[in-house]
Amino acid sequence: MDTNFEESKRLFIQAERIVAEYNDNFSHLIDLFEKNLIGFYFRKDNPKWAGKCKKTTEFEREITGKLIFIFVNQKWWNVTNTKQHKALLDHEMSHIGRKNDEPEYCKEIGIFKRWNPADNPSSWCIIEHDIEEFAGVVERHGLWELGIERIADACAIHERQMTINELIDTKGAKVVAIS
Repeated sequence: MDTNFEESKRLFIQAERIVAEYNDNFSHLIDLFEKNLIGFYFRKDNPKWAGKCKKTTEFEREITGKLIFIFVNQKWWNVTNTKQHKALLDHEMSHIGRKNDEPEYCKEIGIFKRWNPADNPSSWCIIEHDIEEFAGVVERHGLWELGIERIADACAIHERQMTINELIDTKGAKVVAIS
């Protein structure tokens, strides 16, 4: 059966490395990887996005055993560089939230020591973006909202950011949206 989706061990391994590198940000995801509850898939047709993250439905969980899916546009992946691949996987994993009904915060290491069970679907949620805004609105009105200021502060600590031209393939393929 021909399908537009192909599970990718390569994406899984790259994402697992990001979790290890940025453990302070992703410690809540370790169980997903250790218990193989997260699936990474290339989408072969040409969606208008670079990546997507979603909780699985009950049916999808039954069929795959996964609780979270991350999809990556295969065509986008093929025309972008390693730095962009890492940023996209980081972005998609940043959508994954984990609930802790009885948090036990450890001040010494700055993380929660206890999370709700990894294999319980209700332990997981999808986190929306910190900001969604048009460049033109920021150009016209400045940093008018706290989320925009946080993004501006985060950008200011880097010497150089990717330009829009770096996101556009010389053959004309371009990223329409990253979700």
